[in-house]
Amino acid sequence: MGPHSFFHSYIFSVREGKIETNLLYPILLRSGLSREVLGQIWQLCNKTTPGQLVKEELFCLLALVSIAQVLQPLHSQAA
Repeated sequence: MGPHSFFHSYIFSVREGKIETNLLYPILLRSGLSREVLGQIWQLCNKTTPGQLVKEELFCLLALVSIAQVLQPLHSQAA
């Protein structure tokens, strides 16, 4: 996910100023990361309200997903 994808993820997951988890979830699944990794990233970023991200938490989550996507091929090659 590059900066362009961050913007689209944010736009597509926000309704009435709130980040809708049910809209964000399918976007995260398309990242290519396992549900386990996505869950770990979610736990790292979701601090305000359990199960509901605020804008800053969403940006944290998207940044970590992007980093994990870059690192994922490196881990695959090392195995």
